[in-house]
Amino acid sequence: MVITMTVAVFVSAIYFVILYHNIYKIPDTLQKEEIFPVFSVDQKITLSVNSNIWDSIKPVTLPLFPQSARTAFGKYERKINVRGIYNKEDIAFLIEYEDETENRMGLGTPDYCAILFVPANSPASAQMMGFESIGNIWRWSALRDAKKIAVIREFVVHGPTTQKPMENQNVLGQGIYSKGRWKVLFIRKRVKQQKDDFEFMPTKKFKIAFAVWDGEKLETFSRKSISILRALTLE
Repeated sequence: MVITMTVAVFVSAIYFVILYHNIYKIPDTLQKEEIFPVFSVDQKITLSVNSNIWDSIKPVTLPLFPQSARTAFGKYERKINVRGIYNKEDIAFLIEYEDETENRMGLGTPDYCAILFVPANSPASAQMMGFESIGNIWRWSALRDAKKIAVIREFVVHGPTTQKPMENQNVLGQGIYSKGRWKVLFIRKRVKQQKDDFEFMPTKKFKIAFAVWDGEKLETFSRKSISILRALTLE
């Protein structure tokens, strides 16, 4: 009996070591932290993915990898192009990526994409849920976009299974699909507007990451592609 219990404890310990490795461990080749610049503009930021305000902003190309909850982390899966801008009042991000199918409504799963913000001292992780710190997630839904109802949902997170909608939903957004490509816009006031909200000022230091769900592949919840955390800088 004692031997059986000892073996069970040993097996359980091995399981949790492997689980911890899959959740937290980032391959050494992906550990290098880079910067994601957000550029200052003088013009008003409008709710239009095709606004010419984005024309002079160079996109950052980011590789995305399967989240560790789905498959082994570290295998390149797709890429996205992201631009960031801010003015005296607002901060905005424009995400663009290829997608063979437009999944908005119907029997399948809609397309999603999201942005994660965490404090600058947050550790790298193979998950996108703000491990060991608070996180803010802005998630765009193709289905909500089609219905014009709360296109972007804001969540506060502290780790896996802790995702909670914020009391007020203040992020505006728009998604346009054309010629096999999504363009998705996120806009929010820079100032803190509610509890657990982040304030985007040059003196505030954050990291940023991105995620994409492919509705055609029935991706949802933890089944998604994510980027490595980058240092968010307001240029």
